[in-house]
Amino acid sequence: MNRSNSYVQLSLLSVTVLLFGMFVFSNVYAETVSITTQISPITILFDEFISLLDTSVTGNLTSVSVTANLPCDSSNTPLLTIVAGILGDTTNIIDSSSDFIGNGPRDTCVFRDNITNVTAANIPAINSVFLNHTGSSPVHIPQGVMVTLSGVFGNSTSESTTSEPISSGIVATGGTITTNATSGKTIHTFTSSGTFQVTSGSGDVEYLVIGGGGGGGEQQAGGGGAGGYLTATGHAVTAQGYSITIGGGGAGATTGSVKGINGGDSIFDTLTAIGGGGAGSSSSGAGSIGGSGGGGSNGSNGGAGTIGQGFAGGFGFEPAGYGAGGGGGASEVGQDGTGSKGGDGGDGLSSSITGTAITRAAGGGGGTYVGGGGATQGLGGLGGGGDGGGSTTEHGDTNTGSGGGGGWNNSGTPDGGDGGSGIVIISYDTP
Repeated sequence: MNRSNSYVQLSLLSVTVLLFGMFVFSNVYAETVSITTQISPITILFDEFISLLDTSVTGNLTSVSVTANLPCDSSNTPLLTIVAGILGDTTNIIDSSSDFIGNGPRDTCVFRDNITNVTAANIPAINSVFLNHTGSSPVHIPQGVMVTLSGVFGNSTSESTTSEPISSGIVATGGTITTNATSGKTIHTFTSSGTFQVTSGSGDVEYLVIGGGGGGGEQQAGGGGAGGYLTATGHAVTAQGYSITIGGGGAGATTGSVKGINGGDSIFDTLTAIGGGGAGSSSSGAGSIGGSGGGGSNGSNGGAGTIGQGFAGGFGFEPAGYGAGGGGGASEVGQDGTGSKGGDGGDGLSSSITGTAITRAAGGGGGTYVGGGGATQGLGGLGGGGDGGGSTTEHGDTNTGSGGGGGWNNSGTPDGGDGGSGIVIISYDTP
């Protein structure tokens, strides 16, 4: 259908045009143009146009094909159209009759269609391609709308080249997605396992990966170690899926003959944050190795931390019944137990990857024996570590990767606290 509309040029596009070399077919020159456009978020009003391609200076196209993800309704019908021709005499390429390919990001649908012959399309030529809105209600174009088109100059029998998406910033799904207007960042927070799916674009991301915290020991026992803590900028991603694993917190020990359980590893791409070490119990004294080590009990050492991820647990005072060692944290070792107090858990580290400074990955506090010289329990480290046993034994805070508190004595709270689950956070510049 031929249409004549007013044209409003909106300078809101990030456009790269790739002009391919000249190809000879039966002594007739044909040139192929290929373009990928990412449209910035905007609300488009009735009868407005957004220019996607203008070749009026270089010549007319004889054919054009388009693939686009556009806002759509519940029946997978596009809310916008893509038209081609010359200004004042155009025809639709993408409309309700176009091929629906699948669902795109942010409530969009992917459509594909083409014009192979301008004569058959009843238009004189094609030197422009536009995104157009003809409905009565405004349509919001969300972040991540992409249009890929290719067309041919000259010989209409020549083959067009399919364009490859250019890097126009990262567009991705997965986890809980938020944006920070101050920093201009998009943030994906994973509190359970999933997939970070880069649907288009490529670039560098900032990440925070924390393993699950270790469980506290049972009966006058050490505090659990924090999960390993990894953070940095400049990690490259491309358009593909990245599996995310969130390490669970290790269970606290329920008998003095076994240690607290180590936390689970958290994983993003090639990065693995080791789970925190479980703490030693009254009859199984040494703390376990982990991202940060579990605290020791009854004259035994705490477990070692993993270099670059955390610190060791504290020493458990002897004889049994006095202060056990605190679990290691992301920023420091767990404190040693003494004759009057269980060791405090090591503090965690603060990160502002979400735009707010939050401390995570702390060690659990060491437990004591209430009749052993009046010793008091150790406190959990700053950032979510569970306190050593008292009226209750505390668990490590959920999704901080912090260690559980060490158990007290049989007349108090003998069982160790559970470690807190880990977390993965990914941040990148909002395109």
